[in-house]
This record gives sequence, structure tokens and C-alpha cells, in this order.
Amino acid sequence: WHELEMLLCGSPDIDLKVLKKHTIYEGYTANSREVKDFWAIMESFDSKDRSNYLRFVWGRSRLPITEEGFTHHMKIQRLERPNPDAVLPLSHTCFFSIELPPYSNQAIMKNKLLYAITHCKAIDTDFTTVATEARNVNILL
Repeated sequence: WHELEMLLCGSPDIDLKVLKKHTIYEGYTANSREVKDFWAIMESFDSKDRSNYLRFVWGRSRLPITEEGFTHHMKIQRLERPNPDAVLPLSHTCFFSIELPPYSNQAIMKNKLLYAITHCKAIDTDFTTVATEARNVNILL
């Protein structure tokens, strides 16, 4: 059954090298401090947190079985807000993208990511309570 699960669902282990290879940036570059912080945080996550991250940003908990299985690249977009440390990241599961504010440090980014991936479990996170609250905070700022 393990082999069948692997063929149908992919590996439960998230290979960050493969994910990086299939990531594009908008408003950031691969050398931006925020992007380096993001990947350092992803490295620090255990397999459950990585799986939760994928579910948050893509609506699935595993990577495709092969690299040819990627239908979209993950996109990390810059989310500009007046007070970025007060804002949660936003995801768009249909587009495999995350809008990531330019947090002032890695600790804040990690806390905001962990909160978002833990509390935003719906496939379409645009209309969850947390997403609505995040939009309201963004509007008020």
C-alpha cells in the first residue's frame, strides 16, 4: 500500500530543493532578504508544518510525484502594507501563490506563517475568518 500511496499521492516528505526550483518571485528576487528568510523558515519546519504550508498555499499537502507533475510554479509575491509586521500572509490556492509582506525580521515572519498555516485550513482561504480579519486589518492600516 505504501507504493500505491506514493504513486497516487506523492511523497509525504516535501523536497525544498524541488519546490525552490519551481518557485518564481514577484516584487522579490531569489536574493531578497525576505525570500532568504522564507526559505530558512521552510528549512526549520518539520514535515507536518511543510505539509500545512502546501495546503495553505496550494490546497494540497504533497508535491507532485515527479517534477513534470508541476502544472504551476509556486509564486511568492510581495504584499505591500503600511505596517507589514501586523499583517498575515495571504494565499491563492488556485494560483499556487502566497502574498508575503516584507516582515522586519525572520522571527515575525515565522510566527505569521505558522499562524496562517495552522488556522487557515480551508481550500479557498480568501473567505475564511482569518483571511477576512487580515483584509480588515489591511484596510484599517
